[in-house]
Amino acid sequence: MSDGHSDDATVATTSPTIGSRLQQAREAKKYSVAEVAAQLRLNKDIVTYMENQQWDKLHGRTYARGYFASYVKFLGLPFDEMLAVFNDEYQTSEPSLNLFQHGHDQLDRQFPWFMLALIATVMVVIWLAFQQWQQTQVVQQASMAESDNVEEADNFSTSIVDPSDAIESPNQPMISSAEQTAEQLGISANNLDEITATEVASSTSAALERNSQMTVTDQQANEPVSTEESTLQLSFSGECWVEVTNADSQVLVSKVMRADQSLLLKSDQPLSILLGRAKAASVTFNNQTVDLSPHMQGDLARLTLGVES
Repeated sequence: MSDGHSDDATVATTSPTIGSRLQQAREAKKYSVAEVAAQLRLNKDIVTYMENQQWDKLHGRTYARGYFASYVKFLGLPFDEMLAVFNDEYQTSEPSLNLFQHGHDQLDRQFPWFMLALIATVMVVIWLAFQQWQQTQVVQQASMAESDNVEEADNFSTSIVDPSDAIESPNQPMISSAEQTAEQLGISANNLDEITATEVASSTSAALERNSQMTVTDQQANEPVSTEESTLQLSFSGECWVEVTNADSQVLVSKVMRADQSLLLKSDQPLSILLGRAKAASVTFNNQTVDLSPHMQGDLARLTLGVES
């Protein structure tokens, strides 16, 4: 008797949830979340919430039940069985949320004045601490200023020297040192002029060469880099969901297009296109019509343009 009961409990714990059954059915049909969202005309987040059983993020019971029913029909799962499990799970998860919210409301009604008094007390303590700190800073600054004045007075009194020691005739040592330097080097005035002229000429020519090299470098840097852009044009005869991404996985367009609407994109990178209703779309790439039939799977079409073969 106990063995049969444990076997039933094991089967119950290992049976997948309705969210897991939705995900497994989608993966079995090899549909991505984006493709399911395009077929059902829903946001990708809504599909993810249903597979994770996050019913509180689906805007209430009515919307959640409608999204869930559409998803079950699309995957071909048993409708009545899945809907019954959804109703049981939604009813069991809803009262706990209401109970928590009710308890939270009661706490808010019981302690409003206590919270206000606590906040006022904390603010008063912070203000008193700030006033005490400000008075301490003023006293410290005043004591530091007095000590600085005393040190300056001591330094000034010790720095007085006898002016007679600094009076000397600076001209004679300078003249004698200049004469000794000229005698040691043995350079006449004429030779000094020739050396100076040669150095000026060489420095001038070097400066001109550097300027010419910098001008050439600037011209090369300012030359525009030619980039070839590709043009993608989409036109629609009916309602169709479209998503276009570039090689950096950056989404350029993701929206539902209506009949008689068109879309023009320019990019220097390969473009990946996903069409939710390919029969209502016409694709032109670099003024050449693209055949969508090899890329279609049902009503979906997925292709990449701009890749060099």
